[in-house]
Amino acid sequence: MSEQDGRRAQNEAKFRTLNEEIKRLEGDQWSGGRLVDLVCECSSATCMKVVTVSCDEYETVRAGSTWFLVAPGHEDLGIEGVVARHDQYVVVEKQGEAAAVAEETDPRE
Repeated sequence: MSEQDGRRAQNEAKFRTLNEEIKRLEGDQWSGGRLVDLVCECSSATCMKVVTVSCDEYETVRAGSTWFLVAPGHEDLGIEGVVARHDQYVVVEKQGEAAAVAEETDPRE
């Protein structure tokens, strides 16, 4: 993996960790179809987009270590493929060495 790809993969992992912290802070309020605002987990270190998902949808994304939640248009097809498109967000799956970084940094493992 190039140094630039490595940095992009680390950026995504950091945003995923931030969303996990948001979930932790929500505590008992985190449930079912309740909508929550989370940060885009794309590879751009300067991204400030917010994505709105239900708690259940977020849990579906988190079921896979290599799946991430990004704003529409923030897909990076050089290191990931699209799993699902929704109006408010896109689910992507890391590929190759970016997938290895995603698995190594998964806060749920």
